Amino acid sequence: MPVVQNISTTTDKAALLEVQKRKKAADELEGYFVHQMIREMRKTIPKDELLGGNKFASDIYYDMLDEQMAQQIVQSGGFGYSKQIVKAMEKNGSASVNKALLNQQYKGGMELNWN
Repeated sequence: MPVVQNISTTTDKAALLEVQKRKKAADELEGYFVHQMIREMRKTIPKDELLGGNKFASDIYYDMLDEQMAQQIVQSGGFGYSKQIVKAMEKNGSASVNKALLNQQYKGGMELNWN
């Protein structure tokens, strides 16, 4: 597992900031996908009379619940879409990133398979 030494140079700090931005964007995109998946899954279950039968209120409640569930799924490691998105960004040459820095951003610095 690669270990990042002290990040002291401006270039290293800029690279780390770029990695963090990419990871955040990729996590948000994965969160959106997961939220949409949960929303579609919820359509397959029978409706209940939560909140006194107020359809508007229960729709908002369930949408917020689904969004929070999606965020929790992504924060706990998700389905791996985020890692694949970052990998695709790097492969497509959006910028060169120190792989050790990128590995450090994912759950305890586990090493990703970049091949």
